[in-house]
Amino acid sequence: MQIRNIGRMARRAYGRLAVIAAVVLCAFPLAHAGDLPPDLADRLAPLLPAVVNIETVTTKANRPYYFWGSGFVVEPSGIIVTNRHVIAGADRITISGHDIPPLQARILYVSGLLDLALLKIDAGRPLPVLTLGDSDTLRIGDPVMALGNPLGIGLSVSAGIVSALDRNIRETAYDDFIQTDAAINHGNSGGPMVNLDGKVVGIDTALYSSPNNTGSIGLGFAMPADDARFIIEQVIRTGRVQAGWAGVQVQRVTAGLAAGFGLPAPRGVLVTAVNRNGPAASLLRPGDIILRLGDKPVSDTRDVQRGIVETPVGRALPLDLLRDGREQTVSLVVAADPNATALPETMQPMPLRVTAATPADPGMRLAPLAARDRARFEVPADAAGVLVSEVRPGSAAAERGIVAGDVIMMVRTTPVRAPADVTRAIAAVAATGADHAPLLIRGRKDTHWVALPVTPGR
Repeated sequence: MQIRNIGRMARRAYGRLAVIAAVVLCAFPLAHAGDLPPDLADRLAPLLPAVVNIETVTTKANRPYYFWGSGFVVEPSGIIVTNRHVIAGADRITISGHDIPPLQARILYVSGLLDLALLKIDAGRPLPVLTLGDSDTLRIGDPVMALGNPLGIGLSVSAGIVSALDRNIRETAYDDFIQTDAAINHGNSGGPMVNLDGKVVGIDTALYSSPNNTGSIGLGFAMPADDARFIIEQVIRTGRVQAGWAGVQVQRVTAGLAAGFGLPAPRGVLVTAVNRNGPAASLLRPGDIILRLGDKPVSDTRDVQRGIVETPVGRALPLDLLRDGREQTVSLVVAADPNATALPETMQPMPLRVTAATPADPGMRLAPLAARDRARFEVPADAAGVLVSEVRPGSAAAERGIVAGDVIMMVRTTPVRAPADVTRAIAAVAATGADHAPLLIRGRKDTHWVALPVTPGR
């Protein structure tokens, strides 16, 4: 079995869609639609407009590679939550949705702690949002739904239950993923997992699959909403994130260590080292066993690491600990993590490099339709327009799928017959302030429109 991130799967062309039907006999009653609330469609309807599809373009060796993922709007001004791996290395990020036309996004924040990123789009109007729920109240068996863009096919919904809680899939030091049997596939990454009240209780992040199976086998994982909340709220409120720090290292209490410290059974976590310059220097020492953090008991190192990181800087955090066989409480004032105030270089929000054509440089070589070209590119005799004889790698034309042998028939509503016609028509579109010029293209297989990014530059 292997863990797979589910937001960055390269687009491939499929010759056909195979539909496989199977009959399964079992001794247990099967779940059916009646097990879900009869008004489920009504509950989902107001949520769908806030879920978005994410398409990214990454250029490697002058070739564009397309990937897809999901996200959801958390602030009416256009702030979107997704996974960090969905947008990693992207040259361009495009957002679309239920009532959102394709829009270019910019990166607000990329987390170095969690697989989380925040994007921003300008839709020119307030957008519907989803609300973060309380993931700490989830129980195994609770019904949940995964919303997103699986395999890049568009907005989809799958339903299931919470299969397990506090799963460690070894993604980060803070893992406590929600496991679900709701179908989660490549492209679902960054999408919301919601409860029946329509609140986001998780962010779909990963799936378990075997080496020969890259799809859902009923083992999907979502980041709890409460883990993401402290990052999302700080970015929205201040534009930055301060992670809490105590300067303490801990390890799990094994049965042997419990016996050695006089405990009847393993409990809490054991302090192994304390940073002499950290806020815990005068409070903790090696050999202390931390039992509770605030009002929450701790059972492994992730509980302590996550609890401290998510505590606001400057806030006092009560710690219940066992020292020399006696329980006591100390008050730890959390400081800013000196190693997390700046993001790692590879995680810095990257400038978007959007390739655009200009009237003088459309990124392709154009030529009149001569008889020899019609024969070479198999252009029918009745096809009128301008031949694309060459496309420059990495250009806007190449990224939009224009290839040598295509014939440009129209630019917006203007028929073209010569290369100069195309140049003038693109210039006219750019002069209106539009950032895309619609080209009617006759390809070898069909006739279709292409939205070519343009700027008014010469």
